[in-house]
Amino acid sequence: MKTILSLICAAFLIASCTKNNKSSSADPREINGMKFSSMKLKNDLEVMVISDPRFKKSAAALAVGVGSLADPNEAQGLAHYLEHMLFMGTKKYPAHDEYRDFIEKNGGYSNAYTADEITNYLFEIDTGAYKEALDRFAQFFISPLLDERYLEKEKNAVNSEFDRNIEKDHWRLYRMSTVIAKKEHPYNTFNIGSNKTLKDVKRKDVLEFYKKYYSADNMKLVLVSSKPIDELKKLARTNFNSVPKFKYQKNEYDFQYFNKNEQPQITFIQSIQDRYILQVFFNTPDYVDYWQSKPTLMLAYLLGDESEGSLLSYLKEKGWALKLSASPEVHWRDFGFNLTLTKKGRENYQQVVQAIFAAIELVKEKGYPKYVFEDNQEIARLELENLEASGGAGMASSFAAKIMDYPVDEVIDRSFLIEKYSKEDFETFLSYLRKDNAHIFVASQNEKTDQTEKPFGIKYRTTNFKAPLDDKALAPLKKQMALPKQNPFIARSFDLVNSDKTQSEAQTLTENGFKLHVQTDTELGIPKTYLDTYFQSAIENNPKNYLLSSLYAKCKEEELREWAYPALTAGYSYSISSVFGDKMAVSVSGFSEKIDLLLTTILEDSEKKREISQCQIDEKRLDQIKDKMLLDLSNFKKMEAFRRLMLESQIVSVDKEIHWEQYKNMVASVSLKDLNQFGKDFFNKVFVEVVASGNITSKGVKALAQNISTSLEAELLSLKKAEAQNRQFVLPPKSKEVAYKLSGNNNNNAMMTSYYLKDWNINDHAHLMVLGKLISPAYFSELRSNQQLGYVVFSFPNLDSGYIGFNGLIQSQNHKASYLKGQSDKFVENFVSDLSGKLTDKDLEPVIAALVNELEKKATVLAQRHSKFKKLALQYNGHFSMEKDLIAAVKNMKASDLKEFMKSSFMQDKVGRLTYYYLGQNSHKENKTLDGEVITSPNATADWVKKDPYKSVGNMDNPST
Repeated sequence: MKTILSLICAAFLIASCTKNNKSSSADPREINGMKFSSMKLKNDLEVMVISDPRFKKSAAALAVGVGSLADPNEAQGLAHYLEHMLFMGTKKYPAHDEYRDFIEKNGGYSNAYTADEITNYLFEIDTGAYKEALDRFAQFFISPLLDERYLEKEKNAVNSEFDRNIEKDHWRLYRMSTVIAKKEHPYNTFNIGSNKTLKDVKRKDVLEFYKKYYSADNMKLVLVSSKPIDELKKLARTNFNSVPKFKYQKNEYDFQYFNKNEQPQITFIQSIQDRYILQVFFNTPDYVDYWQSKPTLMLAYLLGDESEGSLLSYLKEKGWALKLSASPEVHWRDFGFNLTLTKKGRENYQQVVQAIFAAIELVKEKGYPKYVFEDNQEIARLELENLEASGGAGMASSFAAKIMDYPVDEVIDRSFLIEKYSKEDFETFLSYLRKDNAHIFVASQNEKTDQTEKPFGIKYRTTNFKAPLDDKALAPLKKQMALPKQNPFIARSFDLVNSDKTQSEAQTLTENGFKLHVQTDTELGIPKTYLDTYFQSAIENNPKNYLLSSLYAKCKEEELREWAYPALTAGYSYSISSVFGDKMAVSVSGFSEKIDLLLTTILEDSEKKREISQCQIDEKRLDQIKDKMLLDLSNFKKMEAFRRLMLESQIVSVDKEIHWEQYKNMVASVSLKDLNQFGKDFFNKVFVEVVASGNITSKGVKALAQNISTSLEAELLSLKKAEAQNRQFVLPPKSKEVAYKLSGNNNNNAMMTSYYLKDWNINDHAHLMVLGKLISPAYFSELRSNQQLGYVVFSFPNLDSGYIGFNGLIQSQNHKASYLKGQSDKFVENFVSDLSGKLTDKDLEPVIAALVNELEKKATVLAQRHSKFKKLALQYNGHFSMEKDLIAAVKNMKASDLKEFMKSSFMQDKVGRLTYYYLGQNSHKENKTLDGEVITSPNATADWVKKDPYKSVGNMDNPST
């Protein structure tokens, strides 16, 4: 686990361990259809290649063994700055936007991040353009220009990234971990960088850092593609043998980054958002060398447990905590706890810390249970045996980082396998969890402080923790806790319902009160099932019910938490979520053997006398949930500017969404009696819609539906009644320009313009997909790289909401929102006008080829396949042939077709346009310069409701709450 700077790529999550299940040392090695092989180039650059014909795209990642810990004191942020500069052209491809433009036009994306000890560059692209992309990518490490023309611009880009992070509490906590570090330790630096810390950096300084660390023998390369192993190795040799090998010596860092004290030191930190955070962390050595026994994983399993008798269970019972996690590298070279406290928990923070130390002492007293090792070993074995071929840049970058820690030909075994039960290793790391080796953070808005950190401006105070942590103080607490029991949810049966590993035709079955969407999908050989069950109630969707629905879902999840936690650790997942005031969902996924048991027990558990229409928590726990909701609602105005705009746009664009301002004053008065009456009323009359895919048959889903019906004991609504309650879209009238104004406390301004172009149809859906591939890289290049309007700059087509739309978004600290909007409009207008005049069929060829490849190849991860199936079933009314229709439309597209689409949409006066403006700390009074009719409430859009050809289940994350 590394602390990441810059944009974070989509992560490929690797299981931590598994039972000893090594394959032979033969190369290549095959796992679930993926072939892995390794090699070392003549310049000592180590390479892993991963081949699978199922991969939709090709990808690459190159990790360099240097990060922000290597920054010179006089140029803090230099490693991160160099990461930015490598994108600004190479000797072979000097144009600063050539690489990004090529990647995006060929259906891909690129990114990079700088961590404490590595810098990781990555991209993915249509396989047809992979060879050319690798040539461009390799030049980063062979002959970067480090162009003088972009030195200052990229300093500004780094500074914009820093500005973006100033008001993010997780960044502030990470920054404070570097502040409390020993002054002589390299961790005691400002790792992002800013105009101030990079002010005196010249090209020679960047080049010197590059030549010091960017040596071939300090790099690890991973290639991921559907191309054969031998061809991938040839591409590696052809493109990367020329990466220079400099004189390089690996940096070593002392793991003890903060000073020991007889009693822990505690730092009180003022947060930006209204929340209560507590962290307790202990310096530990790097765990990489302990891969065979993985002691930190075992510690996290025991101390981060959430089942009955756990530390978190005790803290919840006291009303002190809502969430807890325990993990290695909370910051860097440490093991620690991260807790979300209640207000009462903040008031009793000393007792919370004592409880944490009591839990640690309990583990020391009870020792390391053999069944904990065996459970984790078995769970991880299952994860490895069912490893899915995710492919892409995420997979490549994850393995590139892993190879920094482990030899390339052993990285799979060392990353996945748990090979031995070692009390010695376990106790070695456990021994570091003691009071003289600990530091404590407490963060909230109202902390008393006496110092101010630079450059974030964090107010803080550090002192000694005063409460006793001896045996006398901890002994009574230990008696109220217990270690987790052996896990009853570990799957034992893995039979596939279709042994021939096929994906059946999707089907929709309608029965009395039920609509069932089913697709048997064993093509990947994964014995898992995904089930989403939606309950459409007959009650009204009004602000009060919207609130009660959200609270009810949260309370039911909380009620089930301790019972369900072992299932979560065994590879299952579940959620109970509010969709609207009249719609809720219960979702489960995991190994098929026990998936129906998990769902039906959530709905009704006769042994514990639980049912879905009642909520069995007490008033104290309800008060905690309500307090957390009120904090979350109050924090919306403190969100990052562009995220707030996207949140508001989701609410404004759907008639059934209800803004939190309409119900926030009702939260405090909700009682447990209110909730249970709501549950009774909600589930009294319902229509049930099930979306099921994976290792399940239509017969199995019908049987499941019967079990659901039995569990509910409800009157079932008709399909006609349920469909009458579908959501509708809110679109501004044609030719109308509207400004939706928001004010907030973020230090940035932002704007997002949404163009509502046309009613939905398959051909224009295809047109906008293609146009989006052309306009997005140019939008970024011009408005971010050239004009430097801000760090967050992107555009995207709106294709998922029953209409054809387009969005441009910019966030900036230096410019007013109205100026950003003007520059965005100007760019879009000029780009479309220019493109409609000169676009040729040849220009479209690579874009169409990449898009067709993307549409034709099936996802190689079962969760992604289920997500797509669910979207077609629910949002597109079971239009399961939609991808085939899109492929045909894209394949047949000519330049003349796209030109006509641009003229009939962007280049005419009847386009409705809604621009969301976020006016930050210094711009709240900006009004006169906003284009169009200014509104400040989503209620002003009530008359814009439009019936569209397709529906949607809404945002399952329930953004309003």
